[in-house]
Amino acid sequence: MKFFVGILSLAVIAFVSACDSNNDTGERGTESDQWSGSVEVGDEIRIINISGSITTSLTPRDEVFVRWTKHGDMDDLPRVDILVSSSAAGVTIRAAYPDESVDVGVDFEVEVPAGVDFAAQNVSGSVYATDLESDVFVSVISGSATISTTELAEAHVISGTVDADIRTVDWDHDLSFSVTSGTLRVRIPSNVNAEVNAAAISGTVTCDFPLAGTSSNRHGTIGMGGPLLNLSVVSGNVYLHSGPAA
Repeated sequence: MKFFVGILSLAVIAFVSACDSNNDTGERGTESDQWSGSVEVGDEIRIINISGSITTSLTPRDEVFVRWTKHGDMDDLPRVDILVSSSAAGVTIRAAYPDESVDVGVDFEVEVPAGVDFAAQNVSGSVYATDLESDVFVSVISGSATISTTELAEAHVISGTVDADIRTVDWDHDLSFSVTSGTLRVRIPSNVNAEVNAAAISGTVTCDFPLAGTSSNRHGTIGMGGPLLNLSVVSGNVYLHSGPAA
């Protein structure tokens, strides 16, 4: 895990760059392009989007492959740039908008090799990071985060849902999932060793594990104990499920 820009940074991006425009008077069209390149195991491919979906899949190749499709007003399509930058932590691909008047969304499709961390930030739209063999980090303002991985994951959503399936017991750090308004659902292996704190300010907590507490706040130790799994919802429900042993 090299870096993970949090949900508050996304809120700033949403404020200054939101493309949720109502300029729906021009001819509609699409425009696609792609990038592929090497990202070292343990480094990260990060996608930053404003409006549209981000979908990932596992690839047997050594390279990361990213395809994006811009869709919206034909006159606005050239105004949205897709910027690719590299750093010591990995590669970032970002949809860049000149201002909030642009009526364009961008859908990303990402193929991720095993061991390459995947991070996604989205303002309006969903992130699907499923059947990966990587650490996964997702933050969304409005939409859903759907995650399944043989490694570790974290996700934070303002308005929408989180559905995460973690399929490893090898936890070397604390994990955090949060939803401000919506539903939070997390599955972990039945034989994991962890501490758990699960809370819903306005809602309920449902847990397959024998944790202490109340209907809205559950806490305790699973197995021999270990890193903390923190689950929090402001308005909505929390579900912690026991998955197959890993």
